[in-house]
Amino acid sequence: MTLAMLGVLAVHMPLSAAQQRGLIGVVRDLRADLLVEFAGRGDLHDDVRRQVVTAAPAHLVLPVLRRMPADQTLAETAADTHGVSPDLVVWCGHNGWFDLAADLAAELGARDAESVVDAWAAAMEDAVPAAVRLALVVAVLTDVGPPLELSDKPDREKKRLLELMRRRRKVRQGRLWRLMAPAPELWLRLANDEKHATVVREVLLDKAESLPDDVLLACLPLVTWDDLRNPGDEISTIVRLDLAAAVVRRWPRIRELAPGEVRRVAREAVEDGWSPAISGYFGPDWLGLAAFAELSDDPATLAAAVEALDASDPWPPSSPGEEAPTESGSKRDWMAKRATAAVALAGNPYTPQEAFTEVVPSLDEAALRQVLPHLSGAPREAARTRLTELSGTAAGLAAVPDDEARSALARFTTDDILLVLPARSALHSTEQADRVAALIQEACGDFSARWAALPGLCRNPTGTFGTWLNRLRSAS
Repeated sequence: MTLAMLGVLAVHMPLSAAQQRGLIGVVRDLRADLLVEFAGRGDLHDDVRRQVVTAAPAHLVLPVLRRMPADQTLAETAADTHGVSPDLVVWCGHNGWFDLAADLAAELGARDAESVVDAWAAAMEDAVPAAVRLALVVAVLTDVGPPLELSDKPDREKKRLLELMRRRRKVRQGRLWRLMAPAPELWLRLANDEKHATVVREVLLDKAESLPDDVLLACLPLVTWDDLRNPGDEISTIVRLDLAAAVVRRWPRIRELAPGEVRRVAREAVEDGWSPAISGYFGPDWLGLAAFAELSDDPATLAAAVEALDASDPWPPSSPGEEAPTESGSKRDWMAKRATAAVALAGNPYTPQEAFTEVVPSLDEAALRQVLPHLSGAPREAARTRLTELSGTAAGLAAVPDDEARSALARFTTDDILLVLPARSALHSTEQADRVAALIQEACGDFSARWAALPGLCRNPTGTFGTWLNRLRSAS
């Protein structure tokens, strides 16, 4: 038998049902592509058509189905035999079998589930029905990937696996949001889903630009985090405060929708042993204080939190002739976090304003400038006075020796002060490296000649930092 004769048999020659069934195996083994033509014969019995779908290679299943009369049972046969593909789901939708499309969509892997939306749009004008989209979301939710075992792994391997878990989570949340975003009518249902609610709520709170009140309230468990409550465990309490404050900061409307629940988290933190007075080696937990300030309505504890702002920084200034402390990056971070706590406390209407009067002198200039808009009365005047003192100090710094300049750089942070300090001190300051780098970047801009001149100017920094920057700007 020649291959040409096989084509005649498969396509043109009248055959009995038994002959058709016998020919399927022959065509599959010798010229599988002829199954597509064979599937278009009008004299095939239903059981023969199912046999053709079963015998066809996976890549020919859809072409075979397209040549046959639309029959939902054939699509089910294809899924049972070859597994579910995005094209098969779309094919079901194309024929109006939306329930079957939804059932099959739920069996897809996460990557295939996301691809259905684009394939559907290319094949049909109608949007993906809600039931199908819901099934696609469930498919992504259930495809969590193979488990990663961390126990008994060396630290480097644990770090690699944790990073892999982080990337997986990020990819998964991105896929979920791309599927959920066009269908806000599904958000409430998904946010209340017993099995996957936590993941869905995280995605909604993180990705959505706006949320209806009922959906926001459905996400309330990610504000209160009752499962994390562990009286006496300081770490659990601080984590709970931080998580709750992050949501309230992102969605301030939740304070109005559920004020009692928001305040309950702060109240229970105090009941469980947390206190603004708790202090470690590096002083108070500034982010914990800031989180508490975002949630609490207790004036007495808020006032105690303000008093904690008076803590001394744990890095002593360098002595003359010594290098600047190596912890300077951590010190900047410490001061920035203290400023965050100060702003959160000042912005809480339940914080007694008079509590700030005593701590204003201990705050650095950056913190004072951030807190000032939230203060009133005597504390505001005290902050203004202190800022004036700090600014006035800059006038006498232009000609100070390098050792004293380093001390000034450790204490003051404005651009104006930097500009009047010796250029050598500013360029070598680890305390203000970020600010100095930003000023240099601004001065160079996109001018290649200025960037080319930078190494020479750095080797011989003379005069004040302000005049040094002017020389850099004049390079051409």
